[in-house]
Amino acid sequence: NSVRRLRHMKKIPGLFPILCALAFATASPGAPAPETAPPPPAKTPVYVVPVKGAIDTAQFYIVRRALKEAAGENAAVVLDMDTPGGSMAATLEIMEALGNFGGPTLTYVDTQAASAGSYIAAATGQIWFAPKGVIGAAEAVSSTGEDIPEAMQRKIKSFLSAKVRAVSGENRYRADVQRAMMDPDFVLEIDGKVLKPRDELLSLTAKEATTHYGDPPEPLLGAGIADNMDDLLTRRFGAGAYEIKPFSLTGAEQVAVWLNLIAPLLLGAGMLLLFIEFKTPGFGLPGILGIVLLVVYFVSNYLAGLAGYEPILLFALGILLLALELYLLQGLLIPGITAAVLIVGAVLWSGADIWPASPQGFSWESVIPPLRSLILGTIVAGVGAVAVVRFMPRRLTHGSLLVLEKSLAAEATPEEKFPPKGAAGTVVSALHPEGEVEINGRRYPARVRIGEIESGAPVIVEGHDAFAVIVRRS
Repeated sequence: NSVRRLRHMKKIPGLFPILCALAFATASPGAPAPETAPPPPAKTPVYVVPVKGAIDTAQFYIVRRALKEAAGENAAVVLDMDTPGGSMAATLEIMEALGNFGGPTLTYVDTQAASAGSYIAAATGQIWFAPKGVIGAAEAVSSTGEDIPEAMQRKIKSFLSAKVRAVSGENRYRADVQRAMMDPDFVLEIDGKVLKPRDELLSLTAKEATTHYGDPPEPLLGAGIADNMDDLLTRRFGAGAYEIKPFSLTGAEQVAVWLNLIAPLLLGAGMLLLFIEFKTPGFGLPGILGIVLLVVYFVSNYLAGLAGYEPILLFALGILLLALELYLLQGLLIPGITAAVLIVGAVLWSGADIWPASPQGFSWESVIPPLRSLILGTIVAGVGAVAVVRFMPRRLTHGSLLVLEKSLAAEATPEEKFPPKGAAGTVVSALHPEGEVEINGRRYPARVRIGEIESGAPVIVEGHDAFAVIVRRS
């Protein structure tokens, strides 16, 4: 078709030879393919995490959440720091979290990184400064600002010095500089120049921190001075080669701070309410409140960034299997044992600080905090269960709340309260192993010694204890 059109164009002087040449050049198998523009280089994701104000547990939560998300995206993390210091416990946790993170980390000292802030900065790969940034004065003091006793101060200095040496990596001067910031007795001298005499604490300006010493020359502490965050990222990653992902503490994380403080109480109260529910016939308010408290425990750990939704699903599966054991597959035991394993596993998983792609891998130390909460919660539930059984004899019907029927002083003796041995009756609420029976038109709390008895089955009284009739299948 193209050639036919070209023949019609022969009447135009000089046009036909030019068009023929273009057509054959285009159709030639040896003609190079048109070039396509190379794709733009991928930008490095950078999480900018604010470390502002006092260092506390809430600050630890936000840093940990950012580090975990950054680990999943192979991103860098920059701590945008302006802090006067804060809790040493939260500081050590942040340093531990930075150690678990395998990607590049930086600190940008915007204004100040005093006391605890200097330790956190020392745990990052590079420390950058704003033109007027300062760092230092890191001696440990009590929460009220008072001096710590000398013996305790020595222990803290020794531990913190070792901690800084462990995270300093290949930075030649960082460990000594940090020690000079925390130990007034330490003298810092480099290249014959005394940078910090005895009986003082070292603090550095941006210019002092970036001064080079030694052979080959190396900066004392800071990698450089940047006018602002964009200037820092441009110099570190290249112009237009990074993508900022800002971070801030959410209201949910603020709630999680308080909920995690009472985690053992949540577990203990939840287990105690479930114990009361399982010791009484039917399903009512104690069971609902117990499940709600345990769900709150899992949700608080999710909000704190300790775990995802997987432990919640595991816990729900455990509750489902437990319900099957109690109400449908009584006496089978396998669902009940599996449910117990799943529930305990969910509690430990939910509270464990597990990191994606951690260079250290799984650590049993991460399970210690939830295990401690579980043990304390079990103690709370156990003490509460003993108190309920020993001091609060109660009777629960399907449509009533737990009500103390009589004072212990006016309580009838078991012989007066329960039917005699050999009396016949019928189960009105399944015994697994406790429930309710009806004898001579009257209902009694009852239990079976071994196994379970379904509702409607005939039974015979074998005896009684202080709170229930002991029966067997007729």
